[in-house]
Amino acid sequence: MIALLLAATIFMQRPGALQPGTGIVTGTLKVQGGAAAEGIRVGAVAIDDPTASSFLSVAETDASGRFRLTNIPAGRYYIVAGRLNNLQFFPNGNSPSQATEIEVEPAKIRADVNFTVASGSSRPPQPAPRGSFGLNGLSTAEFSAYRDISVEGNIDRKLALLLAFEKNYPKSSALSQVYTSLMNIYVTKANSRSATDYGERIVRLDANNVTALILVSRNYTTLQLNPTKALEYAEKAATIAARNKTLAPQEGLDAETWRKWVATMDASAQANLTWVKKTADWQAKQFQSWITPRRAQ
Repeated sequence: MIALLLAATIFMQRPGALQPGTGIVTGTLKVQGGAAAEGIRVGAVAIDDPTASSFLSVAETDASGRFRLTNIPAGRYYIVAGRLNNLQFFPNGNSPSQATEIEVEPAKIRADVNFTVASGSSRPPQPAPRGSFGLNGLSTAEFSAYRDISVEGNIDRKLALLLAFEKNYPKSSALSQVYTSLMNIYVTKANSRSATDYGERIVRLDANNVTALILVSRNYTTLQLNPTKALEYAEKAATIAARNKTLAPQEGLDAETWRKWVATMDASAQANLTWVKKTADWQAKQFQSWITPRRAQ
């Protein structure tokens, strides 16, 4: 019976499906001046979290500045956006004292959370991790195919090009970047299983990829596919991110750029670890409350 209940729970939490007792928050971000704020991290944090670092749901704005936060447990939250070391609180301000609490109700959408963030709020690009696979040594055909992928703006055509590259060049030194792009596209398409699969491939190619470890751990947590592995990857990401702060800057990066990047990645990894633990605990309580009445029948 327990096995059947677990299967039913996982089915209900398929990509795009709301978990019981959760709601959705949507909105649009703009940068100062009125342009759409693309590629900005947005999160829901509990109002009793003094550090605003434990995201109960997180998303990234699209090209139009739109975001969609899903599976937020019912309650009251602050909605924040931008870099962890300079968060913007809805509707305007840099601290909880300037924020408006947002109430999330089960199975409902709060769709009016629109606000402005400062220019430069997008996450800094991630340098290639030490020991990662680069683009050196590509054949002329590989380089041409990879260039076509890089300039393609349509997400479905880009997906097709990436899958073709994976099939045609299974030993390419660009596979790490290709897998990362595939993972990000499948996240955008709410296909967490495929996103997790490609995240696992990145981890196999590059065991020190903090971003991949974070995303894979979040996918495992959201789908309840493997809570033990979710925690393992989240802890590994936090350990590697903390260790990176003790390393010398990578070649081609000045000390200040390196310092800011490793600090941002460390904050992200630590926040993710807290989120994985908190969400796993909430899911366990929800599951227990769901099966307890049935045991009594």
